[in-house]
Amino acid sequence: MKHQTFPVRPFVSSFANPVWSRPAVNIREAEEGIVLEIAAPGLSKDAFEIRIEDQVLQVKTQKIESKDVDNTKYHRKEFSFGTFSRAFQVPDSIDPEKITANYTNGILTIGLAYKPEVKPVVRSIEVA
Repeated sequence: MKHQTFPVRPFVSSFANPVWSRPAVNIREAEEGIVLEIAAPGLSKDAFEIRIEDQVLQVKTQKIESKDVDNTKYHRKEFSFGTFSRAFQVPDSIDPEKITANYTNGILTIGLAYKPEVKPVVRSIEVA
């Protein structure tokens, strides 16, 4: 079964840190569907909002800077904080009811399973 190419339609949030606002994404095809891998280290799995609507998969999150309670004086502070939002056009061959997500070691992995292949019914009809 030949599936459509997986077109990407990124939407970048407007945040001061352009590196964090658009994390790197790998999209690969597997036998059972398409797999997206989004590099988003330093978050908890509860920080992600993932939804699909009208064949568009939307992934959003917000990384909030923790407040210093011990009044630490930094010489340099390069950790980035902010939000990101990415959207991907999902092909019709994907079953929206069978999308999964897993967050491990800073990588959000989203599995998009293909719909079962519809085969034409072939049977002999006996004439009565």
